[in-house]
Amino acid sequence: HSKCRGGRLRLVAKLADMGCAEYSVERSRDFDLLAYTVWCMAMGAQFKKCPVREAERQRAVSELREAAVAWPWRELQQQLPDAVEQLWAGACDMEGLRRSPWLEGCELTVPEHLPAGADLRRASRTSILAAEVRRNSMICARASLAGGFSPEQLQALAETATPATGSQNSLS
Repeated sequence: HSKCRGGRLRLVAKLADMGCAEYSVERSRDFDLLAYTVWCMAMGAQFKKCPVREAERQRAVSELREAAVAWPWRELQQQLPDAVEQLWAGACDMEGLRRSPWLEGCELTVPEHLPAGADLRRASRTSILAAEVRRNSMICARASLAGGFSPEQLQALAETATPATGSQNSLS
């Protein structure tokens, strides 16, 4: 965030990839993730792995152009694939995209009953549990090095520190 004229606070959008979360003003990864997010939404695809190689990105844009032929709005057929391509090339940023004349009057809506939402919730829970197990493994390894615990003691420590997969949490 930064201060704007008149003392107003200006917030800058950043997309989160919790697998590589870090404090940074570097925006290229944000643009890559935005391009991939738009691509996934337009293609109805699950968000799996953002293409990083130029050939993968070109193939993804080609697929988007092919799918766009069936869209009823002609301007969107050209502009959306172009925007994805420009984001991946670093030739467009989020603010530039937001101000695009072809997006005026458009609105992003998310259906209330989205089957992928359940998958997302389950994936996030699994990811959180896996991170907790890794964290507990590190704690046990450090405890072993520092305190000379027996393997049985470490196993008991790991079992008491690892959350049960069936337990309720704030994500459900």
